[in-house]
Amino acid sequence: MTTPFDQRRIWFALFAVYMVVTGALKAMTGYALGPDQAEIMVHAQRLEWGYGVPPLYAWLQWAVFQVTGPGLAGLVLLKSLLLWLVPVLMLFVLSQALPVREAGLATLSLILVPQIGFFGQVALGPEVLALVLVLAFALGLWVVLRGPAHGSDWLGLGVVGGLAMLALPVAVLVPVAMVLAAVSLPELRRNLSWQGVGLACAVAGLICLGPAIWALTRDLTPGEPVAGVPEPLAPVSAMMAELAQMARAAGIFSFPVLVAVGAGAVVARLRGAEQVTARTGDEALMMAWLLRGAGLGAVGLVAVVLLWPGAAFDDAWLMLPLVWVAPLLTLWLLPQLGEAGCALAARALVGAGVLVGGAVAFQDAVIPSPRTAPFDVLAPEVVARLPDGVPITGEPWVLGNLVLEAPGLAARLIAPGTRPAPGTVVLWGDVAPALRDGVVPVYQPGVAGIADSVSAPFHVRSAWSLVINLGYVPDGVEG
Repeated sequence: MTTPFDQRRIWFALFAVYMVVTGALKAMTGYALGPDQAEIMVHAQRLEWGYGVPPLYAWLQWAVFQVTGPGLAGLVLLKSLLLWLVPVLMLFVLSQALPVREAGLATLSLILVPQIGFFGQVALGPEVLALVLVLAFALGLWVVLRGPAHGSDWLGLGVVGGLAMLALPVAVLVPVAMVLAAVSLPELRRNLSWQGVGLACAVAGLICLGPAIWALTRDLTPGEPVAGVPEPLAPVSAMMAELAQMARAAGIFSFPVLVAVGAGAVVARLRGAEQVTARTGDEALMMAWLLRGAGLGAVGLVAVVLLWPGAAFDDAWLMLPLVWVAPLLTLWLLPQLGEAGCALAARALVGAGVLVGGAVAFQDAVIPSPRTAPFDVLAPEVVARLPDGVPITGEPWVLGNLVLEAPGLAARLIAPGTRPAPGTVVLWGDVAPALRDGVVPVYQPGVAGIADSVSAPFHVRSAWSLVINLGYVPDGVEG
């Protein structure tokens, strides 16, 4: 007879196999880095307090590069590890109160969430790291609230919360929501220590202090707002536009899960009435806590959008407060399916995982995308045209791929709100003919003309060519 610990290890091994296979296939397909990986490739060349983006992912990537060397292997290793930790921590959280088998099936349902199952593997980096830390915080908070807690426990929660903010500042909404959800439930509220909460908040603040000082004291162009730090209380039209984007993202987030759960409910009805035992004790308590935490986190996110409509809402933010929705819906459905129905659901979820993993691995083999760009051909030509000792900046996608192909290239991204110094070489890409349509990111270099350019056809669609332009910031002119 296997123990819950042994059962969890089986699930962990299955998750590991999936991430190793999909990560290896992803590394073997494509010819270049996507925009997100390319940006991290540039940032992770060195340790800094800030990069114009949350710094924690770049710090971790720098540490991995110290072991693997800068390159694709280190990028894939870190991303695959984080993607593995998402289901591992979700299973750990749910199995604190629920049977391991049910917790595992509920965890498998995450593959149905596009922002996690597909986009989490294709593009996202800091968002996945923030999700890992949010799940770790939820696990720690549940353990603290269901047993005798010590000051060191709250200290650890503060560390995790502070790191989550360094991964993605908006992630702070989720720990706050989880604490408020605990306050709303008497069984959890009685073990809540406000002194402990205060300690955790203080520790989190200390962890974020260095990057916060950097953000507040860096040299910005006078009168120019920092990119990504919007003016509060924008016009109603801007608020409505942000809310509309959030509603669309929520629909994409929930649609596959709702369809799958709805289909399961229909199957359960056709199979006939099952004697469903209501969940009680810790099972019911955990599900109520997670549901309230998801609701409060979503409300907090809406409030942020209303107060700061220019904050460039990202669809991936939704997975932080709503990561519990798919598992909770699955846990609601499973008792109605019976033994045979649960086995069918498990096979369906595994099949969905195989399909998603295949789409993630092989999309770049047949579809023109940033990862099919010919940087392997263009990088030597660009490096040969760069003058010695001149600062290099430009489009993150272009710079990151050049650094990947030419590791000694000392390129830096310009932090939001600052401008390139006179004499800087600026690099950016374009597609010829002009058929961007989202294939490559748009970049406005702000330089006086193109000094030089090189081009080569895409690997998948030879009718398209990537053009890398080189420009200079003239002396006495700010780019």
